[in-house]
Amino acid sequence: MKILIINPNTTKEMTAAIEQTARANAAADNQITCLTPSEGPKEIEGAYDVAVAAFHVLELIRKNESNFDAFIIACGANPGIDAVREITRKPVAGIGESAMMTACSVAGKFSVISPAVPGSTALIWEEIRALCLERRCVSVRSVGKGVLGSFFMEKNELVEMLYRAGKQAVEEDGAEALVLLCAGFTGTKETLEERLKVPIVDGVISALKTVEQFPPRG
Repeated sequence: MKILIINPNTTKEMTAAIEQTARANAAADNQITCLTPSEGPKEIEGAYDVAVAAFHVLELIRKNESNFDAFIIACGANPGIDAVREITRKPVAGIGESAMMTACSVAGKFSVISPAVPGSTALIWEEIRALCLERRCVSVRSVGKGVLGSFFMEKNELVEMLYRAGKQAVEEDGAEALVLLCAGFTGTKETLEERLKVPIVDGVISALKTVEQFPPRG
């Protein structure tokens, strides 16, 4: 199975981290390709960034549609996902959507951990409502550093920041699972699960396992 993963922002270091996680978790016979648009936002923080990124996601998938069996949009805001599903009948998963759906399959209530800067969580709640999950999502906890600010932290510092946000979500909000909404948080799942003792959903892994269920037939 050939799977194309698109990082909708133009930060190549993040694309490399996404690829590392995907290759480490992919089924042995699946081929992973990760691409980054040549143009667009360096990080996706709000509706404008989502709109611009969606165009470039569509262009990449349109150009590569015949060469792959499934597609993953590696951004918590899932830019362009509905439009992509209009131009292909092949499986298309967004890491935000897949992660939240996965959380619902293992827990009654979940919280989202976002890199969003203060005041920009409205977009996340719009996504939650669009998926009809507002009764299952008990909170959105923002670390307030932004996508790149979080991603380029030292790994131990990032884990500690996510741990503090996750601890609040579990102890104060009653979350039974945590969604790591940003692809830039990938690689922290195991450490956080060990410390917080609840399921931690890495969107890259979740979307990968979603599309792997639907290999091409015939």
